[in-house]
Parts: sequence; C-alpha cells; structure tokens
Amino acid sequence: MSTAEEERAKQDEKYGFRAPEENRRVWKPSPHQDTSFQGVSAMDFAIRQRRQEKERREKEAAAKASMYRYQGKANEDVESQVRKQQHDREKSAKAKERETLAQLKDVTITESVEGNVRKEQFGQEKKWKQEGRDTRDALKDVIVTESIEGNIRKEQFGQEQ
Repeated sequence: MSTAEEERAKQDEKYGFRAPEENRRVWKPSPHQDTSFQGVSAMDFAIRQRRQEKERREKEAAAKASMYRYQGKANEDVESQVRKQQHDREKSAKAKERETLAQLKDVTITESVEGNVRKEQFGQEKKWKQEGRDTRDALKDVIVTESIEGNIRKEQFGQEQ
C-alpha cells in the first residue's frame, strides 16, 4: 500500500461516508452534572440555563440530522402530487388557450343579420344627428321678432300691475 492510499484510508476514516447523525459530535452532560447538587445562587442558575440551552441545541441538531436520513422521494409526497396535478392542469389550460388563439386566426367573419341591423341603426342615428346639426345651422340666421305669445304675456303682466 502506497503512502497516498494510506493517507486516503485515514481521510476516509476521519470523513467517512456515514449518515449525518453518526457524523456529528454529540453533546452529553458530564457524569457529575447529573448527580450534582444544584443550588439557588446566581452561578448555579446560570449553569442550569447553559445546560438547558445545550440540551435544546442537541435536540435541534439531532432532529436536523435525522431529516437527512429521510429516504422518501419528493414526488411521492401527497402535497407535491397535488401541486403537480394543479401545475399540469394549468399547463393544459394554457396550451388549450394558445391552440384556440391560433385556430381563431383562420376564422373569417361573414355578414350576419345582427350586424346588418346594427349597421342600419347606426346609419339612421347618424342621419338624425346630421339633421339636428343642419337645423341648428339654419336657425342661426333667423331673426327673432315679437310673437303673439310674447304680446299676450306683456298684456297679462300689465293687468297684474
């Protein structure tokens, strides 16, 4: 065995292909900490808090490492299957929309009864508006003179006075 191979074997032992929970340093309380008297002083309180913090961190690290152990496949999860179905549904709807738009480019619009009726009504409305404009233009030249109605109102006003 050459020196390179020996070095590699040492490296493999040190950084072996082990599971993450086996490949990490596990914190364990010292044997005397389990049995030692815990007083009420500030120092004892701080030591207790520190130990609880270490225990909490250890639990979190163990949980995180065990998540790497999960052997299931993502596409077998129920949520991801539902998401995949929704995604496929959206893709098919968009593809159908694109296909419909492409087919509608070939459609030619022919005359219809409704279109002809609307065109006729539009023509009538346009003609009516033009007549109104012409009438206003013609009435611009008219000189307003005394009318019979105006004289009657004057008489009534004079009688009321």
